[in-house]
Amino acid sequence: MIRTIGIAVVTLFLTAIAGTSYAYSTYLSTFLSAYPGTSGSELNTCGLCHVNPAGGGTRNSYGNDFSNTSIGNHSFNATLAARDSDGDGYSNLTEINARTLPSSATSHPTTTGGADTTPPTVVSFSIPSTSSSLTVSIASFVASDNVGVTGYLISQSSTRPSATSTAWSSFPPKSFSFSASGAQTLYAYAKDAAGNVSSGASAYVRISGSGSGGTGTGVSSITGVVKDIVTGTAISGAVVSDGSHTVTTGSSGVYTLNEAPGNYVLTIAKSGYLTTSQRASVAFGTASTVNWALTKSYGAQAIPAKNMNYVIMTWNDLGMHCDQDDYSYFGVLPPFNTLHAQIFRRGSEGADLITSGITVR
Repeated sequence: MIRTIGIAVVTLFLTAIAGTSYAYSTYLSTFLSAYPGTSGSELNTCGLCHVNPAGGGTRNSYGNDFSNTSIGNHSFNATLAARDSDGDGYSNLTEINARTLPSSATSHPTTTGGADTTPPTVVSFSIPSTSSSLTVSIASFVASDNVGVTGYLISQSSTRPSATSTAWSSFPPKSFSFSASGAQTLYAYAKDAAGNVSSGASAYVRISGSGSGGTGTGVSSITGVVKDIVTGTAISGAVVSDGSHTVTTGSSGVYTLNEAPGNYVLTIAKSGYLTTSQRASVAFGTASTVNWALTKSYGAQAIPAKNMNYVIMTWNDLGMHCDQDDYSYFGVLPPFNTLHAQIFRRGSEGADLITSGITVR
């Protein structure tokens, strides 16, 4: 009989050990993952959620909120982070960031010498050095403060953000989405409950598909053919520029300008032709087509009639409904409308109206 009782006690003891081990391997490890940097603090015990630091048995106030289906629901979510489980005037997130117990009113952040004026420090911030996607993962983002970090923010701006910005989050972001490829810089900031904001910690990434000469997957580009507007022949040696990158057309008049996604104003220049501009939009990983039809220049002006003996004035009976990049050609309404024309001859004493001897077609 005694031997049987001994076996029962050992069985219960092993069950208790198994239960404690299970709790540590799930909930506590999840907590440590949700709050990087807490593994070396007093938060890394089962006393985080239990009255007994060894785990099991009665839960403390933080453990009760963690298991409450309307608060934590067995997850370390934002609702639980914003709650003050031990009622000491500090949110659970503030206490965790300060490495004090959110379950003990006697363990809380403190300040000395009056108001807290010390900003947090971004201890580590890193991202991959290269990426083929506009969404880049955050490898590490850890911040510390003399009282407690309450907010995290990642931005492409080197200007320190306001403590009241709506971009702050209670947890370090896991990723950041860029709007364009190329060489990009990110800045990480942290703030505390007193509104002190840290200096920015920077990290760099090159996303495939960057400016002229970019390589790799996701390359974006603008391509097209440049021709003479009259003859239709290809124009080589024309320079296409977006203001930062340039490319020259080849013998077939073709050019390709690799670009980051965005909107551009392109300018093309070629000796003997008018310099013109066009707008272009580029999406990530795609090629936009912008063709050019260049008009030859005539001295300082693009008006052929400047050096001619006759001037022809032409209009449609419905008015002018079209315009052009330059004045070497005019577009009027389609055929079967009425066109009017007057011809003048230049002279030393002015222009003479010609009423006969001229055919206009």
